[in-house]
Amino acid sequence: MTQKSNYETIVDHAERLHNLEQTDHILRWDSDVMMPPGGAPGRSAQRATLSKTMNDLRASESLGVAVERVDETSLNDTQQSVVRELRREHRIASSVPADLNERIAEINADAHEAWKKAKKHNDWSQFAPAFEEHIEARKEWAAHVDPDNDPYEVLWKNKLGYTSQPYIDLETVNEVFNRLRKEIPPLIADVKASDTEIATSAFTANGPYEKAKQQAAFRDVLDALGMDWDRARFDTAPHPFSYGNAYDVRLTTRFDESNPISGFSATMHEFGHTTYHHGLPQEHYGTPLARARGLTIHGSQSGVWENHIGRSEPFWEFVLPIFQKHFPKTKRRHR
Repeated sequence: MTQKSNYETIVDHAERLHNLEQTDHILRWDSDVMMPPGGAPGRSAQRATLSKTMNDLRASESLGVAVERVDETSLNDTQQSVVRELRREHRIASSVPADLNERIAEINADAHEAWKKAKKHNDWSQFAPAFEEHIEARKEWAAHVDPDNDPYEVLWKNKLGYTSQPYIDLETVNEVFNRLRKEIPPLIADVKASDTEIATSAFTANGPYEKAKQQAAFRDVLDALGMDWDRARFDTAPHPFSYGNAYDVRLTTRFDESNPISGFSATMHEFGHTTYHHGLPQEHYGTPLARARGLTIHGSQSGVWENHIGRSEPFWEFVLPIFQKHFPKTKRRHR
């Protein structure tokens, strides 16, 4: 196999993996937004098949040969990045037996549908068996990938696809949370000790808020923020999420008829995810350079829009007139 064909094999695997993952995300979106309730068994089987196919591609001998033989000194920085990411994925996937990967794919696909039922009925027991099965299977997975280290750390470092956290050491994560653990409790204590009264009834005193009107208000805010509706849809789901790519993002939210801030905060959170998806480079679609860089980076973008922007006074000076248009009662002053 020539140098050119080695690299072309790697890119071909990258593109197929990317498209399969995106297809799985669309199936997940459909299952939460549009699928009829009776479609769960078929959907679980479909998503399990996609997951198995992705595992087979990552672990394939042809990819292994290509990443071993490719001469990276003749590649530019972009090409070397593609090789690095596919080599990492092949190393991890090929260390796990195919039957275990298949079992995890089936467990995960079934677990999502079980979770929806459990959430709807507020009954943990409907989800607990799938959760326990997943944990045990993941421990087994971690033992194959790196038997000499803590299973949680192995999972953190080596997850694949959308949920991965590549190149962020658990030590770094612990440093962040140790600082939060130290500094947040005194801050909370200072807030509680303050004699400042915080008004919290501006919205709850003026309900109820119809779900359809909330969605219209939220959509108007997204319009004002410059949402590109040629590349996005806005729907509702049991739990808000945003999946997609630079060309097509599906964002969802939820509604509380007593207080629209719950759904609006979720909408701003998912808008942050959407802007990240829309900002991915279209010219690299199908390669790791156009894939989200794990949930840590993704979560940072959603957190900025939900909290740093979405809870600021200047932002609400901008947003409040839109809310008041849809909910005239909120024009009342509350002190």
